[in-house]
Parts: sequence; structure tokens; C-alpha cells
Amino acid sequence: MSENLNLPEKIKALVSGKKYTFDDMGKSQAKVLMFDDCVLKIEKASGKNDETVVMMRWLEGKLPVPKVIAYEKNEATG
Repeated sequence: MSENLNLPEKIKALVSGKKYTFDDMGKSQAKVLMFDDCVLKIEKASGKNDETVVMMRWLEGKLPVPKVIAYEKNEATG
């Protein structure tokens, strides 16, 4: 990864060495990195993020939603 994104070790292990592009089409303040086989969304921690992950995991297999393969947050930085 060419930019220092300060990623958690679990996320680094999933995306290390993979090529990506930035997606700036959305309206949120999140950084979105597009890989060939996954998407990494980086944004400020919030309760809404936790709720979204719980909902997406619950919907998996019921509706066509993206699979959450990892969810990490840094409590120290919010």
C-alpha cells in the first residue's frame, strides 16, 4: 500500500500487497479503497457503523448484501 493508512494488523493482513484505487463517488467522509476482490471503507468510529455491520451480517444469506469479512475500530482515535 503506497499510502500510510495506519491500518489495524488484521486488516493489513487481508489487503497487504494488493493493488487498489480510491473511490470518491460517495457522499460520506470515508476513505474507500477498491480492490479486485473487496472494498475497504475507513471512517471515524460511530455507533452507526456498529449497527450497519450487525445488520449486514444478519442480512447475509437473506438478501444480496456485501459480506463483511472484517470490522475493526480504533477506540483511541474514535
